[in-house]
Amino acid sequence: MLTNYDFLHNTIKNILGLPMTLSKSNEKKYIVSKNIFYEKRNLKILSPLGDICANALQAMILDNIINNAQKKANIAKYFELFLTEEEKQNLKNSNNYITDLIISVVSKFNSITGIESIKYLLSDANNLKKIYAEKTYILYSKILRFFSEDISISFSIINNLLGCILKSIKSIENINADIGFDKLKLIPNNVLISIENLKTTLGLVNLDKCNDNLDNIIKLCNDELLVILHWFIHEYLKEDSYDIEFVNKIENVSSELKIINTKDLIKCGWSLEDIQKEAILIDYETIDNVEPEHVGTFDQWFPIIETHPENRKMLIDKDLNIIGYWSYVQLFDEYYEKAKNGELLDSEIDNTMIPILIPGYVYNIYFLTICLREQYRMKIGLRQLITSLIDTLDDLAKRDIFINEICTLAYSDNGLHLSKGLGLKYYKDHKDSGEMYYCKVKDLLDQPICNKYTELKKLYESKF
Repeated sequence: MLTNYDFLHNTIKNILGLPMTLSKSNEKKYIVSKNIFYEKRNLKILSPLGDICANALQAMILDNIINNAQKKANIAKYFELFLTEEEKQNLKNSNNYITDLIISVVSKFNSITGIESIKYLLSDANNLKKIYAEKTYILYSKILRFFSEDISISFSIINNLLGCILKSIKSIENINADIGFDKLKLIPNNVLISIENLKTTLGLVNLDKCNDNLDNIIKLCNDELLVILHWFIHEYLKEDSYDIEFVNKIENVSSELKIINTKDLIKCGWSLEDIQKEAILIDYETIDNVEPEHVGTFDQWFPIIETHPENRKMLIDKDLNIIGYWSYVQLFDEYYEKAKNGELLDSEIDNTMIPILIPGYVYNIYFLTICLREQYRMKIGLRQLITSLIDTLDDLAKRDIFINEICTLAYSDNGLHLSKGLGLKYYKDHKDSGEMYYCKVKDLLDQPICNKYTELKKLYESKF
């Protein structure tokens, strides 16, 4: 029985038809995007060999090798080398021999993780469509990113994306002929027109001489890509987990960071659970000497964010990573007074203390936190977070929902400086640690950062 790691490496390369020493171009074929297995799938591949196995198997599926009887026989032949006769015999009656064979071999190496990734890839033919959808989604995100950094790279990725879509359709429809989009009758005419427009643009544009029209070219390409991707992901693959329009809105090519609400971040691939876990992680990263009673727990906050998702805004980067956020809760009067007097710990808050916002009513809010990862504090991130809070007050006022007063706990030096900078006044010390600050919202609107909100000021002046 062979147990040599190098042999297993070479076995997988041989199955894929790749040379033993990979060139850069072949390496790209071999190691397919790892995003599918890391944050998006929460399937951790921790060892190099497990990583190689999972990526190789993904490449096999994308190239439709798994569905080819001869290739499957070759795969079996190579992987059977790692098993004893008894182990092979035990697998002979398996309904999914190739899957169980590969998992059995990889499981023999104690240091290999990623078995769940392999199971995910091989256990269900429907996963093919998920993989195709995710691959095109990732390519589209990269296209948007490079529109602002190097448009020539974006043009190259657009060609890759079109090739990926064509290859995916041919694989699903089991078409082996070397044909183009125009021969695939299942593609609607409007999508074919967008594909041709995109190809024509890529073929005609001289990037060295189009500086004056660059914005128009980017808009044209993006508009056509949206038509193509909406059809391919939502109508053809019927994968509803990717909302291209929301990705497009937040991946504006002119800005590095974007504010996003909970609902829209979920549409871009995050789960509510992961958003809350990331928020707690940012709290511990950014607040000095913070204790659990000041932050609370996941089990405590998840029901609250589930009921009141509008009470939080996140700041994200181009890769949809959360790099900062703010959060508040409106409180019934007795709990607000308790918070303002420094007698309420964040870890004590629950849904019974929080009213539902109803048009025509006035509320007081306890501002829980505003956090920003350190590397972004010298950029525009903090201002974006603060401005988004004023935008939220503006949205509420237009719905006839008004906030009378805000209080907050200044726990750190940064919190103290920010509270004073926004015109909040010291009220009293918190019973545990830090100082309580407060202000009337109509007074907050007199601060310089609110100068452009003239309509909001008028609404508050008429209300109070």
